[in-house]
Amino acid sequence: MRTKASAVILAACSVACAGDSEKAPPPPAVTQSAQSVADARLELARDPHYVLRYDDATGAGPLDAVGAVRLSNGHTVVASAQSVRLEFYSTSGALVRTVGRRGKGPGEFGAIAALWRTGADSLITFEGGLTRTFSIFDSSGHFARSWTSIGGDSSMRFLIPLDVLPDGRVAARTMNVITPRPVAETTRPRTSFLLFAPDWSGFQLLHHMRDAARFQGPGELQSEVPFSPEPLVAFSRDAIWFAESDSAVVYHRQFGDSGVTSIRWQEAPRAVAAADVARELERRIAEATLLYSNVPALRQRVIDGAIRPLFQQMPIPGSFPLLGRLLIDSEGLLWVLSYVAPADRAATARTARVFDTRGTMLGTFVLRAGFEPTQIGRDFVLGIRTDGEGATSVEAYALRRKGAR
Repeated sequence: MRTKASAVILAACSVACAGDSEKAPPPPAVTQSAQSVADARLELARDPHYVLRYDDATGAGPLDAVGAVRLSNGHTVVASAQSVRLEFYSTSGALVRTVGRRGKGPGEFGAIAALWRTGADSLITFEGGLTRTFSIFDSSGHFARSWTSIGGDSSMRFLIPLDVLPDGRVAARTMNVITPRPVAETTRPRTSFLLFAPDWSGFQLLHHMRDAARFQGPGELQSEVPFSPEPLVAFSRDAIWFAESDSAVVYHRQFGDSGVTSIRWQEAPRAVAAADVARELERRIAEATLLYSNVPALRQRVIDGAIRPLFQQMPIPGSFPLLGRLLIDSEGLLWVLSYVAPADRAATARTARVFDTRGTMLGTFVLRAGFEPTQIGRDFVLGIRTDGEGATSVEAYALRRKGAR
């Protein structure tokens, strides 16, 4: 599929992309089979050398971390959803300063959903919900400006930001809204991936892919289908990587180029068992119980009137997806993380395969259960680990590169 700059207004793109279930034709590809190397060129430490977690006794440490990045001076910035602020920590783990608070003024937050580092240590935050607001801060936490992703007709609120590139451009995707249907139906609508200018003044259409399967039925019977294949993407300075999560194939294309290459390897899917479905049902019930803890009648209505009937009617895939995430590190290498079911993430480790653009596998690692990388630098992997109780900690692991290009 050819990459092009769109001349239509975003409202038209959002409506067309969200409602079109047509599968995009496969792009022309030059296939490269993944080649393993006998002497791994990357080594990842087994245990973290840097940990930030909340201490009940002292009240110190990040609460409900939703983002973490490392600056060039070694300081770590954490976005705390519960404290509604950015927290700057030194290389020794000491709190240096906090930035922001709950509010609607400059540099204040209604809620923080994501944090990215861009350019020369600039920080970009995103608020979800109805505000859909981006804010940018310098490396010391000084507020620069903010902008909203909602257009005049509100169509842009159906965009999900995915990443911020080093030059400040924002990668996003369209969000498909689940609506009731008179007859039960499972679909995989099309989603579009867009690249916005730093000032959000214009965008480039990068790619279309099929979204995760959606079950839509009468009344409140609406949900994403558990363990459904979904589109995965990652972005480097000048290229997009994309894959379907149920396939051991990752595609690579330069921005503005119609040529596509791919990396393939052999991997057998794991079958979904009845116990897996039962754990996912329990997980969703636990989420609803917590979300509606103060409204018992509504909680019971959601659980008995929606969640349980959904699991009786939704078509569950016979096997799990293979891929969970795609990431690009600071050196331009592709990290492919294995899929772990949501109910198992706090207790199940995942595998990370690392490739260069030629398809050479530079290393295979096992990441600690519950750990999600947020930034991969030249000599570290930083991320957020969530335990079985839902508590978060920020961890960094030493990464050694042995001449990888």
